[in-house]
Amino acid sequence: MTDASAAIAPAAASAIFSAKTAPTSDTDAALRKVSKEFEVAFVAEMLKAAKLGEVKGPFTGGHGEEAFRSFLIREYATAVSEQKQLGIADKLYEKLKQKVAPHG
Repeated sequence: MTDASAAIAPAAASAIFSAKTAPTSDTDAALRKVSKEFEVAFVAEMLKAAKLGEVKGPFTGGHGEEAFRSFLIREYATAVSEQKQLGIADKLYEKLKQKVAPHG
């Protein structure tokens, strides 16, 4: 499990899917939260794969920079997600809401 994916609350997700009735406002809020957390985790992984912040040079790097890079990437991912340009969280929310809704 990566740093970014550790932020998604698995207990909240399992509680959502165990619901047998129509989504309540609490369930709806939990769906939105999980969807947003997933989008942030996804964007963070993409930024990490793009090697964001990995600069080599005589005055860069070090163990301190490496240790805190994940925090910087997470903040960038949160900022990107808050722009609501990608729409990953919205699409995931809609799909999760369909799964929670009663089937007939």
